[in-house]
Amino acid sequence: MSWEDTENSIHTAITQASGIPSSRVIWSYQNFNEPTSDYLVMTLGGETVVGQDWLSLTTDLTRPNGQEIKQQVHGIRSLPLEIEVFSATTSGNNAARRQAEILRSRLLLPDVRWEFNKANISIVDTGA
Repeated sequence: MSWEDTENSIHTAITQASGIPSSRVIWSYQNFNEPTSDYLVMTLGGETVVGQDWLSLTTDLTRPNGQEIKQQVHGIRSLPLEIEVFSATTSGNNAARRQAEILRSRLLLPDVRWEFNKANISIVDTGA
């Protein structure tokens, strides 16, 4: 799985959970004008290693000569995702604070979690 695949899975899941159109769910640090209506900004923080990486060796005798043994490094990474919701509405169900809480709650839905599962992402809510 590539970082691009991971980012696409996160974008799809957050778009689905938020109900905000995909074109208004944007990554921070892009050269991109802010949408004129309600929108959401996602920021990935720096990754940290959880535990210790490990090495696995697999043998496949059908691979070309000299490539029968494959070495792979595996590990677990923790990566914070910050989501900011912007809205012109200041109160009620369309206010940014309420939309953010609805989004947080919808991250528990199985169809939203499926998008994360496809990318081998587990969500841990720190409550921040």
